[in-house]
Amino acid sequence: MSNTSSSHSRSTVKAILITSVLTLIGACITTYVAQDLRDKNHREEFLREKRLQSFGDMMGIRATLSQSALSLQETKINQAYHQARFSLTHDKLNLDEATRYVQRSEMLLSEIARDRKRLYELVGSVAVLFPDIPLDIFANMSHIGILEPAPTPKELAKVSELEAWRVKQIDLAREHLDKQFRQSVGRLINQMAKNMGSTTEEPISVAIND
Repeated sequence: MSNTSSSHSRSTVKAILITSVLTLIGACITTYVAQDLRDKNHREEFLREKRLQSFGDMMGIRATLSQSALSLQETKINQAYHQARFSLTHDKLNLDEATRYVQRSEMLLSEIARDRKRLYELVGSVAVLFPDIPLDIFANMSHIGILEPAPTPKELAKVSELEAWRVKQIDLAREHLDKQFRQSVGRLINQMAKNMGSTTEEPISVAIND
């Protein structure tokens, strides 16, 4: 009788211990799963915020770099225009304007160098934050913001011809940059938006300041 009672007591204690251990294990697993879920949600939210910030930064650098690149090309065109006009009219005001545009070109060169450096930094960040974007989308980024010098109007003999040359060269510069930014930066921005579940089909163009 005593042995039976003792055996029953041990079984009861064992059952209590097993139940307690299982309860503790269950609580630990529940806590771990809950914490892991919170960590996952936190990581996803952090990644989403970084992607949104990167998207906004890319939109911003696209605008500033396209404008500064066009301003530089327009400045070079105006410099050549005023130099050629001085040769035709011998009006010193045109020579002064050409000198002013030379100085402006030097200032814009440093701005473009800064903006292009920022673009490359952002492209590297985007490649990490958006690993699903195809690598070919990042192609030709090294040429962004670079234009060939406009031809000089050496053979033009009339001021009216110079005016027409100036307008044509600025239009060509705008067309080239518009194409350049649409095919490279624009494609990348569209891919970023698509990756975040959105789309952006707005025209990617640059403006001219006369």
